[in-house]
Amino acid sequence: KIGVFPHHDGQCETNIFMRTSKACMPIPENIKGASLVLPLPSGKSLNLSPLKSSNHKVKGYNGEFIIGFPVKYGYEAMCEAGSSICHSETGQTDISKKFSNLGSMTSNLKYDNGHAVLQLTSNTDCVDNKKISAHITFQCDQFVGDGEPKYVRINDCVNYFVWKTTHACEKELDCQLSMPNGDIYDFSSLKGIQYK
Repeated sequence: KIGVFPHHDGQCETNIFMRTSKACMPIPENIKGASLVLPLPSGKSLNLSPLKSSNHKVKGYNGEFIIGFPVKYGYEAMCEAGSSICHSETGQTDISKKFSNLGSMTSNLKYDNGHAVLQLTSNTDCVDNKKISAHITFQCDQFVGDGEPKYVRINDCVNYFVWKTTHACEKELDCQLSMPNGDIYDFSSLKGIQYK
């Protein structure tokens, strides 16, 4: 896919962007096996894998967070390979310092206090020999589709996010088949139809 966008409003400059799998960075081995499918105590499961399809941006302290599983590398999202939380610092003109990895998906979703929770770790220094990390709590909202993450706060080098999404809602899966890699095959559109 190719798109033409103005670089900044009011400037006489145009950038051309091309989206292609050839520009993707390789996914590091330590995050290849991480899953966005969460088995529930009820025996059903939540599948947040549809959230992998694109980057999600949210305003936060001193800039913007780009969230992906992993982040799709490209213009305005230039974190290291495997980043799931990429921070873009406002006002930083040195491109080598503008983007920093604040968390990679090195572990699977967990079920905590009735919600799907994802812990993300990074090698980015914080204070007192700690590394910056992130914590995303996914909450069910039947009406928002993918929804969007919201930045909550930073506390003790951990960035907290809440993400309301329909994918965090427990659903009846009688016509769906969940695969170990997170793919879901949904046959519900065939329900009640007879074929001869």
